[in-house]
Amino acid sequence: MAVEIRELTIKTEVRTQSAERSAGLSAYEMKVLKKQIVEECKRSFQQQRAKSFFDR
Repeated sequence: MAVEIRELTIKTEVRTQSAERSAGLSAYEMKVLKKQIVEECKRSFQQQRAKSFFDR
């Protein structure tokens, strides 16, 4: 009996940068962008919670 084993390794690296170095965004633009990302994540979580409602 043949057995095939596959392994996939994904390496990621997250780096933070100051507002001055990050693509020329001002502090206000960075604040607005962060707020938009947070709001989008909240909407996504709320949609997932509505789909997976369990009555216990």
